[in-house]
Amino acid sequence: MKYIRWSFHFALALAALLILIPDTPPLPDDPPPAPMDDNSGPGEDLMGRHHWEWLRQHDPATGEIPPDIHRREQNFAQTLPQRAFGQAVGGISPAGEKIEDWQFRGPWNIGGRVRGLAVDVSDPTYQTLLAGGVSGGMWRTTNDGASWTLTTGSSALHNVSCVVQDTRSGHENVWYYGTGEGRGASTSHGGGEYSGDGIFKSIDGGVTWNVLPATSTGIPQEMDNPFNYVWRMVIDPTNTSNDEVYAATWGVIYRSLDGGMSWTPVLGSQTTLSRYSDLAITSDGVLYATLSSEGGVHGIFRSANGLAWTDISPNLMPNYGRVAIGIGPSDEATVYFLVSDPATSANHQFWWYRYISGDGSGGGGLWANRSAPLNTMPYPYDPSYGNIWSFIPQRGYNLMVSVNPSYQNAVTIGGVHLWRNLAGWMSTNTTQRVGGYYYEGRSHHADLHKLVYQPGSSTVAYSASDGGVHKTLDMTADTVTWESLNNGLNTTQFYSVALDPDLSGNDVVIGGTQDNGTLWTPSADETSDWLEAFGGDGAHCVVLDGSPDGDYLVSYYRGNMFRIKIDASGIVTHEAGIKPINGGEYLFINPFINDPADENVVYLASNNGVWRNSDVTEIPWGSWDPTDLNWSQLTNQPADDFISALGTNAESRHNLYFGTATGSLYRVEDALHAPPGTIPVALHGNADFPAQSYVSGIAVHPEDDQKVLVTLGNYMIKSLWYTTDGGASWTDVEGNLAGDDGPSARCAAILPRGGSDLWLIGTTTGLYSTSPKDNEPVIWTREAPDSIGNVVVDALAVRLSDRKVVAGTHGRGIHSVIVPQSSDAPPMPEPLYLAQNTPNPFNPSTRIDFHLTEAGPVRIEIFDAAGRSIKVLVNDRRGEGDHQVVWDGTDQGGRRMASGVYLYRMLTQRHREQRSMTLVK
Repeated sequence: MKYIRWSFHFALALAALLILIPDTPPLPDDPPPAPMDDNSGPGEDLMGRHHWEWLRQHDPATGEIPPDIHRREQNFAQTLPQRAFGQAVGGISPAGEKIEDWQFRGPWNIGGRVRGLAVDVSDPTYQTLLAGGVSGGMWRTTNDGASWTLTTGSSALHNVSCVVQDTRSGHENVWYYGTGEGRGASTSHGGGEYSGDGIFKSIDGGVTWNVLPATSTGIPQEMDNPFNYVWRMVIDPTNTSNDEVYAATWGVIYRSLDGGMSWTPVLGSQTTLSRYSDLAITSDGVLYATLSSEGGVHGIFRSANGLAWTDISPNLMPNYGRVAIGIGPSDEATVYFLVSDPATSANHQFWWYRYISGDGSGGGGLWANRSAPLNTMPYPYDPSYGNIWSFIPQRGYNLMVSVNPSYQNAVTIGGVHLWRNLAGWMSTNTTQRVGGYYYEGRSHHADLHKLVYQPGSSTVAYSASDGGVHKTLDMTADTVTWESLNNGLNTTQFYSVALDPDLSGNDVVIGGTQDNGTLWTPSADETSDWLEAFGGDGAHCVVLDGSPDGDYLVSYYRGNMFRIKIDASGIVTHEAGIKPINGGEYLFINPFINDPADENVVYLASNNGVWRNSDVTEIPWGSWDPTDLNWSQLTNQPADDFISALGTNAESRHNLYFGTATGSLYRVEDALHAPPGTIPVALHGNADFPAQSYVSGIAVHPEDDQKVLVTLGNYMIKSLWYTTDGGASWTDVEGNLAGDDGPSARCAAILPRGGSDLWLIGTTTGLYSTSPKDNEPVIWTREAPDSIGNVVVDALAVRLSDRKVVAGTHGRGIHSVIVPQSSDAPPMPEPLYLAQNTPNPFNPSTRIDFHLTEAGPVRIEIFDAAGRSIKVLVNDRRGEGDHQVVWDGTDQGGRRMASGVYLYRMLTQRHREQRSMTLVK
């Protein structure tokens, strides 16, 4: 280790001698070829994912994702009934029977995508960290990652893009986090952006958070607020009189002098917005900002006061996207800029800048193009990808620059991999790969978003990536050793989940995830480690045999299917490719299922019908190549239409139902024995059945294959349909989930339970259940509001023998429950009744009537249209029966409110309801 540290310091000293001689080596004669998948790089398919997300979310009438729909659906979800802790799933509470609740299953040891990461400077031991998941919320640890606590409430926005602490003396308890992922969101569509909800602030060290009202809007207009996407925030450490905060948003740099209560745009065009922006600040308050080239104002800028900005841009590429900034604490006059091309990963730049004098422009600043070393690094681990280059920013999806606090020329950059150079990237002589994809036996993770050093240290560092948070004790070592801190950092994003359908009591769970492959556990202990059984973006999977040394079917994006064997110790011992030769094209997350009557029979969706394998276990181990063994094209209809969902049961009729990405729905009768080329029966002729919609889930009743529950993923349509006659007719069962602000429905399950069925659906606002009754309205209740919360639920799996249900969330891992069976359960309490206010519209006052089915605490609160609290009308204990309260149109301070739409919400121990009203003047 002494030799390693000495060689490191020697290289730094050598680089220091060269720093005053800007090195601009020529670029290669030929530009580097693009990665195999230029949309993303190895192991991912960003554009395939974005198109798939668009397919299952867009409004069929407009072809667009409804503007601001995430905020709208979350607000809508808060008006729905929710199951309180202590009530059994579906409301069954049989006397004398233990009531089960949803249990977090993990993965404990594997984190999902984290973009925001910071070390708390107020903790003298530096054991307190804050980490923000892009779909898993804000997390906090006080023991250096040994365990984590979720600090965003179950109803708050679980979409964190960046986090910053106010490090000024006496202000260290103040934190901010931004929301909105501007590129690469796996819960989104098209260009990959995932709208946020402004900036949140904490004044208690990151324990609790509240949205800053000035950054949030409830107006459903497309891009009505640049704060929907917050790339970075910084705080001026020199201003002791004001809380001076800056935010790099979609196209605009904002400044606040009052801790985020109000904001002023200081840089950028508000009419022609740049998609990408970045910010950095020196210890003496000098700011650097970047805006991508499509904006009306774009380039690299410098400001000494946050108001006057100077364009100091060098000769950047004609079209540039995200530009990341790195300032070295030991020499803040030197700044590094890493530039991405929004169209290709093969084109990028790296610039060195040194401030000389004045405003930093012209002769006041010195530039050097140090791009060449990035284009001459050999690809590090897999020659099968050909002669491609190893710096893969995925067009700005993963892009970061970090400078060692003590050594100005020790610069680390991140893309798919983490690379360190000890000469400020003047050459590749001191370049080493120190993290990323398959680094040192998978001790680290691909797709780097952040690298931060422990305060006061030049060796201890933390990384944030698509695999959560990792720590190293020596960032200067030739071989950097990483430790995972994902001990309950529950941000993992599941697309699918499966369990053994036959082995009652078996604890095996397997699921496909974004960024983390296909994960497997044999344990019900939530703190046990999960195994990454297969790589890539994990997709659909099946448990053929969950016993020790069991068989599984796994896949990654676009229908790449494999059979694997996992032994009792968690080692994958056998592998075989099972994808059919010439099987067609496939969705990003492409469905397949096995037949419950014969688990070795597999049905595979394609863009040209359903393929059937009569026995996948006969495909020999050892080859990853596609095969034609036992495959046949069960039906070649519909042609050129991606099949998006499949469903069947174990009944002797063996009806197979399948739906497409454009709203078609079919049935194949006796699919187990039907000949190849069978013509399916079309089921989508119902005039009310939405056309051009994405069939996201099909649940066939386990005991009656004439009963089918279908989910459609798109917004702004009727998304839940049920048939009792095999699809001859359909009934809309959206119930209280209906409306333009209703969630996107993703999956469904039916569980019989002694005379009444339990329906479960996963949506973009959580998991819902109902027990439908003839001739009664369908009322959906949100399950596990405090554990699963409002995150996306993409997958459900059910085992009938022990009534186990497993839910896969996209951002909060896996949860499971045992559903009790009883036909003699006492009825659930009547729903709360929150009447429409009278009069409505009103001026100057209005009366709100409400009814309680049982005595207990109740809170009635007024909110504006943006969700900001205006006034608490009731917050005490009330008895069973009818009550009323009057609102006089004033806020908590007695000030008259403006005309407009307001919300009033009632909360009790068990339920919540919400309505709207209009104040006119």
